[in-house]
Amino acid sequence: RKMASGFHFARDKPDDQLLGELASAEKFADEAFAQFCTMIFSFLTQPKQAAAMMEQIEAFADAQGVNQTAMKNVVRAWITFIQQAHRGKISLPHMQEDLGQIGLSEGKAATLLSQYKTNYTALARSVTGRTFVVNELLDMEWKFGVTAGSSEARRVGSTFLQVKLTLDKGSRTEDVCLELSLPQFYDFIREMERAKASLEVLS
Repeated sequence: RKMASGFHFARDKPDDQLLGELASAEKFADEAFAQFCTMIFSFLTQPKQAAAMMEQIEAFADAQGVNQTAMKNVVRAWITFIQQAHRGKISLPHMQEDLGQIGLSEGKAATLLSQYKTNYTALARSVTGRTFVVNELLDMEWKFGVTAGSSEARRVGSTFLQVKLTLDKGSRTEDVCLELSLPQFYDFIREMERAKASLEVLS
């Protein structure tokens, strides 16, 4: 039966913003919506590829003429819907009811349900995997330095960054040390920012 919210996937009534973001996917052409669903399920089932998925989402937003921030909000809304539906173990017919109530056409609802059914086991595995790795990084320390001497003259005076990561290995901890050049450090920062954006979408 339906929750008090009027939907099967949510116990409490979803806010209007979430419902509006879910409904906005109906504006996509059928082929684009299928691509959108593929991105959503890839994001959910392959969390280690989240940074690459973010690039795909940004490219998809540009192709659809949609602001990237607005597109990420739509992605976040559909991730919320799928996660709650999966967590609540609602049936496909009940999901179909919810999708119709959200405003999706029968064709688009069928596309999403087909991909949900195909990815159901992978979704469960991914959720379990995230549970085990979420606390893997315990601490991170870093310091800058300048190369005073080197066999390569061009490296003298160059700036580098030393990073120490403390990882939780279950019964023990392990320190991993890295040394990055300044360009590598900037790449590292960009990847960290992209990972942060990915986690915000998934949260």
